[in-house]
Amino acid sequence: MAVPRFLLGLLLVFATAHCVSAALDENQLAFAKFVTDYNKQYDATEFFNRFEIFKDNLDWINKHNQGNHSYTVGVNEFADLTLEEFQANYLGFRPSLSPADQSRPSEFEYDEEVVKAQPARIDWRIKGAVTGVVNQGSCGSCYCFSALHQMEGVHQMATGELFKLSYQQCLDCSSSSGNYGCQGGLMDYVFSWSIRNGGVCAAKDYQYVAKQGTCKKTCSNRAKISTYKQVKARSESDLLARVAERPISVAVQANERQWQLYKGGIFDFNCGQNLDHAITAVGYDTSVSGKPYWIVKNSWGTSWGAKGYVYMARGKNLCGISNQASYSLV
Repeated sequence: MAVPRFLLGLLLVFATAHCVSAALDENQLAFAKFVTDYNKQYDATEFFNRFEIFKDNLDWINKHNQGNHSYTVGVNEFADLTLEEFQANYLGFRPSLSPADQSRPSEFEYDEEVVKAQPARIDWRIKGAVTGVVNQGSCGSCYCFSALHQMEGVHQMATGELFKLSYQQCLDCSSSSGNYGCQGGLMDYVFSWSIRNGGVCAAKDYQYVAKQGTCKKTCSNRAKISTYKQVKARSESDLLARVAERPISVAVQANERQWQLYKGGIFDFNCGQNLDHAITAVGYDTSVSGKPYWIVKNSWGTSWGAKGYVYMARGKNLCGISNQASYSLV
């Protein structure tokens, strides 16, 4: 197999370290390509440490994809991270612990009649209410992205304008409503902060840097909401009815390697109900293998998943997707 010129330097690192020829194995070639594709920067010690982690992930990927699954996994920018590192840096949903939340029903509800009353499929991307996928970086700010992606959608539906809102403004300023910057937060607190703040600025006027800073007052608010509501807890049929009307902020348990390395297909893995990551449901369909699924926008960049999206199996409250969903209204 011919080695592209841009990989030769990395391959020589392997060859020099192990005093072997430049005829390297598939794992080493794959890691060299990964380092180049994602512009990874390591010192000499870290290089080999990350290679061992990558090799373990690659072995797991290959074994999974040889099995009978409805979804695939693959190499992405997280492939050099242990699961513990991934959990520590890329999740950030903090469930509310208010008395109202403690009384949420324990039983899952899925009313087929409610489902049948809705359109067979909805995709708010096609309807022009979804902005492009972004990358939150190694900051637990998913709650800001989930809430503001939802607000971007309802703003577009009300005004015809579609643009990214300031995720950095949310990160810097919504701690006044109970959030914790890169240490996580709750979408409801973002909505509450936005109402008190008189809206949110555009992303281009208050740019994202993936770390919390001082709350600035240097931009004009461009999108406003009037109130926010919760979807009926643990009712996936009510969630479907709400998604038929607008994008909805949802939370899931995502602290598994299946999430870290998801590539495409209908994600159908029993990942539990302990919510730790916030995302945005932007539609639903049955067109992939005839299996009902949610269309969910993530904030881990376009190299993750299906160009930044995950298609989650519908009808079984997968990963707790209907446990604590909410939405804003203009």
